Amino acid sequence: MKPRPLPESLLDRALPLDALPETFAEAARAVGCEVLTSNAPASTLASLLAPFTRIARLDLGAPLPCPPFDLEVCVVRATLAIAASGSILLDGDDLAPMTAPFVIALVHPKAILPTLRDALSARRNAALPRSRLIVTGPSKTADIEGLLVTGVHGPKRLSILLAD
Repeated sequence: MKPRPLPESLLDRALPLDALPETFAEAARAVGCEVLTSNAPASTLASLLAPFTRIARLDLGAPLPCPPFDLEVCVVRATLAIAASGSILLDGDDLAPMTAPFVIALVHPKAILPTLRDALSARRNAALPRSRLIVTGPSKTADIEGLLVTGVHGPKRLSILLAD
């Protein structure tokens, strides 16, 4: 069987630099993320975390309050973000808390790059972390009987806070 041609590659989409935050937010919403922008990121983050008690703050290097699978929410700082796909790139020594049902990713607008190729090129000379993830939306699978299930292999809810 002859392979069918691929649609326009996310690796090669040309995106204007001034439109990267808006393009990223649009693409992230399209894959099921909640995208928030804030002039007061600390208070926005505090309001998101208010209902929870078992919180991992990987963005601050805080110790885990409980085993990873008992967490309610995990806060991470994205190393980079990819505008073309709405993905975030996470580097860390232990990303096990990404199994929390709710993940909040902090993204600096200047960390948004146009394409996957740009993101991988930007990290080419960086020391390899123990863990590197590219996350595109909440976890989803349709492995069992073709039924789409959210949150099986990772977060059921992924919020992205775009802030300086």
